[in-house]
Amino acid sequence: MSTVNRADPAARLSRHPGCPTMPDVTLDAVWDVLKWVLLVLVAGFIGQFGKSFALRLIERRRRKAAASDPSVSQTSADPRA
Repeated sequence: MSTVNRADPAARLSRHPGCPTMPDVTLDAVWDVLKWVLLVLVAGFIGQFGKSFALRLIERRRRKAAASDPSVSQTSADPRA
């Protein structure tokens, strides 16, 4: 069994397992988890932005069509409703 200096945080997250309570937790494992969490957050942000942008484009196109063609009704079909 190896001894780990508990006062040194770098020793706890070193690439060499040495923590007696969680020997499989390494800096590489923590970094892999953080990368996936950040990837999911970025994907969610892009998805929400894309949805808002698409709704804005649809509404703009409906307003243009209504302005150029008076026979088109003015009802707004909001997909969020």
